Amino acid sequence: MFNMRIGSRIIRLDKIDSTNSYLKRFASQLHTGTVVVATEQTHGRGRGQKQWFSCRQKSLTFSVILSQKSDAHIFTFMHLFPAVAVVKALRSLGIRAFIKWPNDIILAGKKIGGILVDAVTRSGKIDFIIGVGLNVNEERADFPEEVRETAGSILTTTEKAYDINTLLNAVLRMMNIVYPLIQHSESRATVRALWCDYCGSLNGIVAIRQNNANIYGKFVGLDENGFAVIKSDEQELIIRDYVHVSLRELYDTCN
Repeated sequence: MFNMRIGSRIIRLDKIDSTNSYLKRFASQLHTGTVVVATEQTHGRGRGQKQWFSCRQKSLTFSVILSQKSDAHIFTFMHLFPAVAVVKALRSLGIRAFIKWPNDIILAGKKIGGILVDAVTRSGKIDFIIGVGLNVNEERADFPEEVRETAGSILTTTEKAYDINTLLNAVLRMMNIVYPLIQHSESRATVRALWCDYCGSLNGIVAIRQNNANIYGKFVGLDENGFAVIKSDEQELIIRDYVHVSLRELYDTCN
């Protein structure tokens, strides 16, 4: 496992429906650690089947396939470690990004990136397909009107254009550092600590939307299994659902 390097093989495509969908179609033919990068995605997906907007030659869109033995303890961390790696990479380049639970990437209060994790079970193993979408050199006018108030890019925030391949290499380098840490319970604590360090809403008041109702409380961090912990006067709530439950900061601290 640890001799495997994420990005040891990189498939570059000009135009594809979705890099996650591509890897799901060809998972049985590809080695773990294979990365597929697209110049343009026509049907990018976000969490909960939402559409993910990306702009040709201005966005970084890629996916990686990572094969794991079936292990309930590691499942949550497959959702957490990519966000840690992305933010760690951005900060190494002087871009002060944050994480919003579970794995949105925030810069100056705007969402600039997201991560989608799919899982395919075969032959006693799980192929985790991790898709990363990062808004790099988009201008405000590039975004659909309905998301212009909430979405941003590295360019719109820093007023500096970045080379997309440089960002890709930085993220893959950090993935190769962070991914091995989730293989053992002792080092998973390091990933949890990094995630909390990078989380802009930690110790803030949040609203959890669950079963068509809002639950309000303080976001106090992650438990030992990587699940979000929300505390209110009445209860302590453990959030295990990464897809159908949404978290909204009532006091934005991602600045």
